[in-house]
Amino acid sequence: MFDTTSTPALRYRTDTARFDRLVEEAFSDPSLGRRTRDRLWDNIRLGVFDAHMPVNLPGFEQMDRATAERAMLNIVDFFFEPMVLSSMSHSQRLDYFLAIEASMSFEGKAGLTFGKPAVIETVHHSAIFSIAVSLARVLVTTEGKASMILLHQSDRPEPRLAQVAQALRVHLGMTLHFIPLKGAWFRSLVELATPTSAVFYLADMPPMARPEGRNASRQRDLDLVPDRTGSTPVLTTLSVAARLSALLGADHIVMDFPDSNKIALTQAGTDPEPMRCPLEDWVFWPAVEKA
Repeated sequence: MFDTTSTPALRYRTDTARFDRLVEEAFSDPSLGRRTRDRLWDNIRLGVFDAHMPVNLPGFEQMDRATAERAMLNIVDFFFEPMVLSSMSHSQRLDYFLAIEASMSFEGKAGLTFGKPAVIETVHHSAIFSIAVSLARVLVTTEGKASMILLHQSDRPEPRLAQVAQALRVHLGMTLHFIPLKGAWFRSLVELATPTSAVFYLADMPPMARPEGRNASRQRDLDLVPDRTGSTPVLTTLSVAARLSALLGADHIVMDFPDSNKIALTQAGTDPEPMRCPLEDWVFWPAVEKA
C-alpha cells in the first residue's frame, strides 16, 4: 500500500491554507450544518478537494483513494460534531459518546498503581471526545479514579468538553477539571492532582508552540502509519508528559491507536516508542507537510 524505501520526515505547517481551515470556515453558519456537511462530502468524492488530499504528503503517495477520502471525511465530521451534540439530550449524548465502543476496543491494561495519580498521554484522534468518555468509564470502574484533569493550550477549552464533562459528572460521577497551559498552570495542577486523579494530556502539539519545545527531552515522535513495517513517516511533536509524571510522582500511561479499531493502553518506558495513530484518524494531518 505504501512506499517503504525511505523514512519521510514531516513537520508542522506555518500557513493557514489548509483543508481543516477550509472546512472550519464552511461551517461558520451552524444553521446550515447538515447541508454544509453533505456538500463537503459530495465535493470530496467528486474530487473538488484533491489538491488537499493526504496523498500529496511524502510517504503517503500510494494511499488508496478510499482511505484518503476517509481522512478528509473525518475532518469534516470533526467540525460537524459540535452541531450534532448541541441538538441532543444528555442521555443521547452519552449514548453517542459510548457508541465508539462498537467500532474501537481497548487493548492492554493501564495497570495503574494504587495511591498514585496518572498522566494519560495521547493524541488528537478524530473521535477523541468519545474516546475520552470511554476511557473515563474504564478509569472509574476498574482503576478507582474520581477526577480527570485536562491540560489545554487555548484560553478556553473546546466547547465539546463541557458536554463531555456533563456526561462524566452525571453518568459516571467523575469530575473534569480544565487547566490552560499558561501562567502558574503547574501550581494549579499540583493543587488538583490527587491519588484518584488522571491527567489527560494531548501530546501532538507543534514543538514551536511553547519555548520548551526546542528541548529534545520535551519532544515526541508520532508514527502516522502504525500498521506498516519498516520505514514510516515521522513527525516530531511537543510532549511534557514524562516530566509531569516525574514531578507528580504519577504513573505515565500512553493511550495511542495502533490501527483504526484499537485503543492501546501501555505503561511508558524510559525510552518510549513513537506514539501511533493512523493518519486518516488524526485530526491534525492537514497541518503537516514535507520537512
